[in-house]
Amino acid sequence: MDQNNNNINWKGLFTFGAVLFGAYALFNDNSEEEDTINYRLKHRGKIVYEGICYEDRYFARMAEHRRNGLKFDSHSRSKRKPRSLALDHEESRIRRNKPRYNAHHNS
Repeated sequence: MDQNNNNINWKGLFTFGAVLFGAYALFNDNSEEEDTINYRLKHRGKIVYEGICYEDRYFARMAEHRRNGLKFDSHSRSKRKPRSLALDHEESRIRRNKPRYNAHHNS
């Protein structure tokens, strides 16, 4: 058996791996940060508002809604997700639930 047949072309293997990793990074762009949450306001058990905000603004948004006169007695929030996904969830929930305080997507 020829000894050259057992040698591994490390340089070629490394180059192939680098190209493969670059293609993966290019086509699997997971760079969108998971910093947005969906939240829901309820009044007497009925959904009255569906919204999104950056996670660090959640309690400020609740205070803003109270100052703006929205009546709600409970609120809940989702786990963090990319903003684009949160926007999609918000739209579908507004269309499905038709909350009183949501004007957009509510037709």
